[in-house]
Amino acid sequence: MDYFVPQMPIFSAIGTTIAMSASLTVLFLPFARRFCKQPRRPWLPTTHDNKHNTPTLYGIVIIASILCSLIYYLPASTSVITLALCILGFGAIGFIDDMQKLTRSEGIYPHTKFALQVFVASIITYTLLELHAWYPTLILPFFTHHISIPIIFYMLWTLFIIIGTSNAVNLTDGLDGLALSCLIPPFCAFSIITYVNNQYGLALLALICATTCVTALCVNWHPARVFIGDTGSLSLGALLATIALLSGYEYLLAVAGFIFVVETASVILQVGSWKLRGKKLFLMAPIHHHFEFLDWPETTIVIFFASISACASLLALFIFFYLH
Repeated sequence: MDYFVPQMPIFSAIGTTIAMSASLTVLFLPFARRFCKQPRRPWLPTTHDNKHNTPTLYGIVIIASILCSLIYYLPASTSVITLALCILGFGAIGFIDDMQKLTRSEGIYPHTKFALQVFVASIITYTLLELHAWYPTLILPFFTHHISIPIIFYMLWTLFIIIGTSNAVNLTDGLDGLALSCLIPPFCAFSIITYVNNQYGLALLALICATTCVTALCVNWHPARVFIGDTGSLSLGALLATIALLSGYEYLLAVAGFIFVVETASVILQVGSWKLRGKKLFLMAPIHHHFEFLDWPETTIVIFFASISACASLLALFIFFYLH
């Protein structure tokens, strides 16, 4: 793999990312308050009434911060191109969706959105195959050697991981600061995993992503001054998945990203139960809205979910070091 740099300028990268995010935020917020106000979605709980006309599209700032750090700190390589394509491609899909919501109150049609995601994820899959020299392998727990798999299976696997994680983070982005809070621990976990695995550039990028999420929380924490939108959630989810795939330990993503698995499963179970039984399993799905209907304060839900995400990421690290 060509994704290797001899040193990790940790403090420099963190400082640069914070400074860049803060500067772009100061420039973006006045524009967003004037042109990017998102109307309240009528199907959400009444606790969301005060979110009417909150600015959105902050994902643009997140993408710009990460992309600039990626280009500045890491040498040009196939891996860097893969990551850049990932964040730009899924960011573009999210941007189109957000703009549709601003102009006609509804996002792009689900089948169109999915087709675009498959297209972008297919390009990422192609570059990943290039990195594997068209001999893809998987790392599985309790196996001491990499397992070679057919190309078609690997392509379907990567499509599932990237698109699934991207949409899972998007589903989680329903409360102020929820998606960002739940993304920070997995990014930190994979920063440690890739560092131990001598993938220093990948470790640095994961750390930059975690830093960007922390900085974004300053304006996205309840009450949010701006939403990250699909632009932010889709791109961050796809980026987390791609980092996991490049690390070779994507099976740990299901552990570190446990909250995203639960959020997605709650939607699948809710829809399945309604279609098969005509009854709901939850008061509302995704499951964070269920807790809202139980009169949990929004910040309590976010802290609770973020704590679970942190514990799940620690468990992923324990599994990695135990099996490494």
